[in-house]
Amino acid sequence: MDERFTAVAIDEPELGLSPTLQRRLAEIVIRGDRKFELFPHNPNIILSTHSHLFLDRDIPGNNYVVSKDGNLISARQCADFHEIHDIQFRLLGNDLSQLFLPDAVAFVEGETDRMYLEAVTRLHCPKLRVIIQACGGDIAKRLAYWSESIGDLQLSPYRNRTLVIYDSVKQPGIERACSTAGLPSEAKIVWEGNGIEYVYPDTILQQIYRDKNLQATNLRIDADSVSHNGIAYKKIELCRLVCDQLHDATLLPVELTDKFLRPLSAIS
Repeated sequence: MDERFTAVAIDEPELGLSPTLQRRLAEIVIRGDRKFELFPHNPNIILSTHSHLFLDRDIPGNNYVVSKDGNLISARQCADFHEIHDIQFRLLGNDLSQLFLPDAVAFVEGETDRMYLEAVTRLHCPKLRVIIQACGGDIAKRLAYWSESIGDLQLSPYRNRTLVIYDSVKQPGIERACSTAGLPSEAKIVWEGNGIEYVYPDTILQQIYRDKNLQATNLRIDADSVSHNGIAYKKIELCRLVCDQLHDATLLPVELTDKFLRPLSAIS
C-alpha cells in the first residue's frame, strides 16, 4: 500500500463479497491478521458498513453509529458490549426468525424430557422454532458451552430465549452455571416433582394404567421403571405412549402450562 496515505475509507466493503470473504476481510482489517504485512505503516482504516461481520467486537469504542435527522448527519461512538449486541441484532433485521435460527433454546435433563416437551411444543406453539436439547444429565456443561458459543449469553438476544428445565432434585452445579451464564431467574423452570412423568396428562395416564382416578403424582418411579396398578413401563416406553396419545385438546397439567407453555408462548 502507498505509504503516503495515512487513512483509508471504504464504503460498504461487503458489496460483491460472499459472507466467507467478508469474514476474511474483517479478520485482516479489524482483527489484525496479516495487517503489519499488508499495511506496515499502520494507516487508519475506516469502514462504512451494513454488515455485522465488520463490527469490532473486541473494542466497542471503535464502532460508531451513523444517523441522519433531516440534513444533520451524526456519528455516535458505541458505548459498551451491550450496545454491540444491540447493533448486531439490528443489522440482522431485529428478528431472529428471519435467519432460520431457533426462536428459543431449552436445555433439559434427559431424552424423555426432550421427547415430551417437543411433542407439547409442536401442538401448542407450532409457529415457534424451539430447540430442546437433552443434556444427558449435565445441563450445567451444555449451558456453559452454549453461553460461550454465542459470545456472552447475558448480552445476547438469546438471554430471554434460553430456558433451563430440571427436576426438584437438582443436578450438581446447575445453579452456579445459571448464575455464571447470567440467566434470568424466570428462565429457570423447576418441576415440583423429581421426573418429567409427573407433568404427563392425567387423562392419558389413566388410559395407559387403566385407572380412571389416577393422577400423575401417584405414579411410582423406581430407577427406570414407572409403575401403577400393577402395570410398569420403562420411562422411554411410557413417554412414547404418552406422546402418541397427545392432541391439541388434551388437558395438560397446570404446572406444565404455567411454567413452560406460558413463557414459551410469550416469545415472538
